[in-house]
Amino acid sequence: MDRGGPNTHDVHANHQELALNRRAFTLMEMMVAMSMAGIIGAAAIGAGMMLNRSMVDTRRRAVVWDEAKRVEEALLSKVQEAGGDPMASFQSIFVEDNCAADPTRLLPACAGADRITIVSAKAGSPVCAVEVNGANLMGTESPCCITGAMTGPAIFVRADGVAITLSLHSPNTSSCQVGAPPGQGNPVPPALGGTGTKGHLALTTVETLFPRLKGAGEYELIQWIDTGAPGNGRADGAELRLIADRIYDFQLALGYDGNPEDGEVLDANSSTDEWIGNAEAVGASLPSPLVASQLRMIDIAVAVGTPAQMFTNQPVQLLNRSAPINPTGIYLAATRGQVAFRNLNISVP
Repeated sequence: MDRGGPNTHDVHANHQELALNRRAFTLMEMMVAMSMAGIIGAAAIGAGMMLNRSMVDTRRRAVVWDEAKRVEEALLSKVQEAGGDPMASFQSIFVEDNCAADPTRLLPACAGADRITIVSAKAGSPVCAVEVNGANLMGTESPCCITGAMTGPAIFVRADGVAITLSLHSPNTSSCQVGAPPGQGNPVPPALGGTGTKGHLALTTVETLFPRLKGAGEYELIQWIDTGAPGNGRADGAELRLIADRIYDFQLALGYDGNPEDGEVLDANSSTDEWIGNAEAVGASLPSPLVASQLRMIDIAVAVGTPAQMFTNQPVQLLNRSAPINPTGIYLAATRGQVAFRNLNISVP
């Protein structure tokens, strides 16, 4: 009599089915599964490494852009202070375009970059009316303005407007004279002038900023301040200070309000606008109708670089650089700024 209980054959079949469902992977299945897991793992690792490289490069680019802006702003701040009584700005800025090596001053070639010397009036320094007396300058007013402290960098602005950087030494208050050999500044300093040549004398601060090539297109930007009374006119090692490294270009241009003189300095990136050095070389003389006393602005362009694996093949050409720069494996951050000189109306005719 059937009481509805489980059939012995059915129970055995169920046990066999469960046993089949619980069986392990075959060797082939395991190898396929492991291969697939390896492929997926390798892809995940590769994606992670690429993401990490991208993040590292992004951080480097952010840092180098910040560095480029800080260098540019520091340089613009320096040049803004150029001049001061008795100098006008055009008498206190000396730009050497694509500068050659200068063995006399121990300055290296700039390899396509530029060099600049900045002269600023020394705070609290009196301005003396003087005249040339041989190799000395002699005060022409009473009481005598030549003091025992009148040593070091100075400027002599002649009555004809020529400005001569000096390195004063051996002041003599009895004869109201001071020794006045050439000083840091003018690449080719003009002569004081004949005896009796009149002008004004004041102490100054002077610094030269120049790029020093390290190799593979990379420069260090160096500050040189000639020391001593008088200074020796040479960029000796102890007088040099590192301003910035990882510099790949340093370019300068000067803006003149003179074509026409209308309160604006036109920049059309051409040799016929009011900027010198943005498209042509900064020469020893200005093209007509510009004149030196119309100097109003300066343009500073800097390229800073960092090693990178991405976004590296991007050439940069700043101002009048003859050809683009594109160092291998380097990401370049290029920045450019223009600023007006503050001491525009000092001694301007």
